[in-house]
Amino acid sequence: MQLNPTLFFTGNAEEALAFYRDALGGKIDLNRYKDAPPDQGSSPDWADKIMYGTITSPYGVIAAMDAPPERAGQSGDNFGISVTADSDADASSIFTKLSNGGHVLMPFGETFFAAKFGMAKDKFGTTWLISYQLIPVAAS
Repeated sequence: MQLNPTLFFTGNAEEALAFYRDALGGKIDLNRYKDAPPDQGSSPDWADKIMYGTITSPYGVIAAMDAPPERAGQSGDNFGISVTADSDADASSIFTKLSNGGHVLMPFGETFFAAKFGMAKDKFGTTWLISYQLIPVAAS
């Protein structure tokens, strides 16, 4: 079984997936509304929008789609995506790239639960939790 977070956008899913690929590495696969059977009733305005897309990175899979505003919700307000990198350098690079144009919620640095950790809201409103070398926290 595989769990993939899915992000809903109102027209810029392809741009977001490219941004995430640049930070995390990997490959993007896209299905556009124009690829759906004609009887599915998608608007011609949405022909080139993303019906469903994924980025398969070394850290896992993220899905995204363009959804009409009434279905898209408020991106970034009810979830965060956690990435545990393989090295301090990778974690730092990912954090820097994802926070570019966004807002740092917690600076990337040492914590009691990770060798390095940081939180940022990217320029699309998605919250990211980036860590390297998680440290088990003893139960009290």
